[in-house]
Amino acid sequence: MIPKTMATVCRLTALLLTLPTVALAQQPPYDVFPPADPPYYRARYEALTQPGELVFSANFTIWIPKDVKRLRCVIVHQHGCGEGSCKSGLTGAYDLHWQALARKHEGALLSPAYEQPEKADCQLWCDPRNGSAAAFQKSLVDLGAKSGHPELADVPWALWGHSGGGHWAGGMVLLYPERVAAAWLRSGVPLLKPDPAKPGIKAHTLPDAALQVPVLCNLGTKEGVTVKDDRFAGVWPANEALFNEVRSRGGLVGVAVDPLSSHDCGNQRYFAIPWLDACLSARLPKVAGQPLLDMPTDCAWLAEPTGFEAVPAAKFAGDPLKAAWLPNESVARAWMEYVKDTAVTDTTPPPAPTNLRVAGNELTWESAADLESGLARFIVERDGQFLASVPEKSSNPFGRPLFQNLQYSDTPTQPLVPLQFTDAHAEPGKKHTYCVLAVNTVGLKSDQIASVPDPIAHWQLDDDGSEARDSAGTHHGTIHGAVPHAGKSGKARLFDRPQGNYVSIPHSPDFEISTFTVSAWVWLTREPTFSGILGTRTGGEFNFDMKVNADKVHGDIGDGTRWIDTKINFYKDDVGSNGQGGDLATQRWYLITFVVDNELKECRLHLDGDRKKTIPFQGEPRLMRQGQTMTIGNTGAGEFMDGVIDDVQIWKQALTDQQVVNLIAP
Repeated sequence: MIPKTMATVCRLTALLLTLPTVALAQQPPYDVFPPADPPYYRARYEALTQPGELVFSANFTIWIPKDVKRLRCVIVHQHGCGEGSCKSGLTGAYDLHWQALARKHEGALLSPAYEQPEKADCQLWCDPRNGSAAAFQKSLVDLGAKSGHPELADVPWALWGHSGGGHWAGGMVLLYPERVAAAWLRSGVPLLKPDPAKPGIKAHTLPDAALQVPVLCNLGTKEGVTVKDDRFAGVWPANEALFNEVRSRGGLVGVAVDPLSSHDCGNQRYFAIPWLDACLSARLPKVAGQPLLDMPTDCAWLAEPTGFEAVPAAKFAGDPLKAAWLPNESVARAWMEYVKDTAVTDTTPPPAPTNLRVAGNELTWESAADLESGLARFIVERDGQFLASVPEKSSNPFGRPLFQNLQYSDTPTQPLVPLQFTDAHAEPGKKHTYCVLAVNTVGLKSDQIASVPDPIAHWQLDDDGSEARDSAGTHHGTIHGAVPHAGKSGKARLFDRPQGNYVSIPHSPDFEISTFTVSAWVWLTREPTFSGILGTRTGGEFNFDMKVNADKVHGDIGDGTRWIDTKINFYKDDVGSNGQGGDLATQRWYLITFVVDNELKECRLHLDGDRKKTIPFQGEPRLMRQGQTMTIGNTGAGEFMDGVIDDVQIWKQALTDQQVVNLIAP
């Protein structure tokens, strides 16, 4: 999720500390970055001065999925050299597409930003032996403490690096092979032998353990493969040297040449993410905390490093130790598409947006990206008709248009694009229904997410005096004894069972409905015993009620002449997807929502937005009939509440699961 506030940036002023040649403290352009509010966290370190320590300041930002209890890995997205590339690392953790990879593997997404001045030596950070490896590992400890995930310090690493970042990622494979699940090196690799033409670059040694780490060398064809006079033509000879050395010793290394690009990142993410996905799927242990699994080799495919066809390893006609290694058939087929024109096939639509909220003419929502193809744009519909494309036009000079745009080192631009839309042409006073769809970069559309319709009644229970105002209509009620109390939002009412407190609402034809949704926030003050939330049993039985009992949330539905079902319940063992069943604790808020769907002939019972139970029924229920009085804090059968009730709402529609989730979204 990207909060709306991320459309703004933080500007910090720092004391400037200097060494003879290198600025050590934060300064432009590194003082402009998005805020790091959970699920984002940040750790920043000032430059150090001792030999072997990192001489540049460094800013580490991490994203951690909210629903992950124990992290299994961390995806590291490492920028390249120079101010332009280094500053791009400030937004890497906010990339929705890379987050999709991290989320799938219950991992975090980390983006370092080394604050290298433009003219400074990049080797001072991109060689991890110069202090950046130590700073990186320190950040894992500190960010683990900040986020409540101390295991972050010990999880495996999946490394992606561009240019100098590729040099760094490759160096980390050579230094810490037991920690690296896989590494993607875009347009940059470490040296394995000294190069007299590059005396400032120190060579690494190649340990046997590094040969078991899957590595892919990825570069643009204009970097010396087919174009020999490009500024970056020296990239291919360096990649070729590393590939030959590693592969000749049986290392699991491949090559993928981007046919369209030079030193920019182009469309590489549409192959990099599936490749890393395959490696993580194969290597991460089933039990978190155990060592990485060996990479399987029995399903490998091979290809000429700069060729266009891959075949199963057993069918490769040439020397296998000179062939590019690919982990399996699926990756190999994606490789063949990528090296041809970068158009990697994707037939799966993106996930639907979530938590659509409408405030006046302002729409906001949340969205996860499509793992295969990311997010290109959103479509907003109003009252079933196309309204707008967000953004209206996408631009990306380095590849497919992306919703978040793209910088040179494969990260979103600043300021971050907010997930929001303003309907400037909404008719004043008219109620509209909005839908939002996601579109990925190959043009596939998600399912719709619809906004929550307006309720027919809404008692916020924050009134002064004895009237309970209906903020959605004219169904005002009378408060009998319940006193003001702090609510879930603002004020609410405290109901005391021994005192017989309740709110009464007169009959209305609006409530003579067979399909409806009732929702309320409840905060129990005593252990419940048929503690009524809402009912229509005053003046006659056989319609509707909902209440809380000792080990269950309980309801009854009837048609006005008989009970259809008096066990519309979910129990303590009905824990759904969040582990909470119907045995509610005191002194905490719960959102209880009953959906009575006459069309589907089922009741859907929700707690805190999570569906706990679905109960089929026969007959035609009725919320209320003439002669009855609706009551809040009492079912109408002498079943009074001991607790606080807030924001009671009724809809004439059967809300969908996503719409119920939207009720609890902040």
